[in-house]
Amino acid sequence: MLCIDSAAMFRLSDKRIPKLVGLGILFLYDVPMEQPISLHPYNHIEDHYGELIVHVKTWQAAYRGIMDPAFLNSLDADAFYAQQKDKPVPACNQEDTKNAFIHWVAKQGNEVVGFVRGPLGHQKEFEDFDSFMLALYVLPQHQGNGVGVMLMQKFMDEVKRRGAQNMYCGCLAANIPARQFYEKSGGVLMDKMGEFKRGDMRLPEVYFSWQF
Repeated sequence: MLCIDSAAMFRLSDKRIPKLVGLGILFLYDVPMEQPISLHPYNHIEDHYGELIVHVKTWQAAYRGIMDPAFLNSLDADAFYAQQKDKPVPACNQEDTKNAFIHWVAKQGNEVVGFVRGPLGHQKEFEDFDSFMLALYVLPQHQGNGVGVMLMQKFMDEVKRRGAQNMYCGCLAANIPARQFYEKSGGVLMDKMGEFKRGDMRLPEVYFSWQF
């Protein structure tokens, strides 16, 4: 296909552009050049602040109408970063088949747009499961375009490679979009329920499981 720089051409009417595209001529000003989204192992130095932004913006969008709005409005990535910057850097993506902590990010260029993380191994009250997808977050503007599916599949691949035969995750019972996403991804709603606790908040949680 021939690409013509619009700076060297006069702008054509919208009626003529489809005809030129049909002839194999593409005008660059009509095609936004977005960088592709790719997955990377979590790097604390490069990704920590960006991940905090994803965390805050995702909570503020997903939990509006579920959590106290004053609490959601108080969330601040800069404040979290200041609190956490001097803490020890957690190890992740170890090849240890019993104690590995899986942690991957989705990035567009240098921007973190999503992440997934969670431990391998049996967790308290969930002894029948080999792995726990602790968190899966995607920026609101990137939701619905496959980023969440990519991250979840990566987590599954990593825990399976280390010997896991199943996994589970939890979400707020009132978070209907998350529940629908997990169901469409093959998750089976478990009978067991839990409770999310943060300060004075008490919100019911549901759990989904996958068998590999």
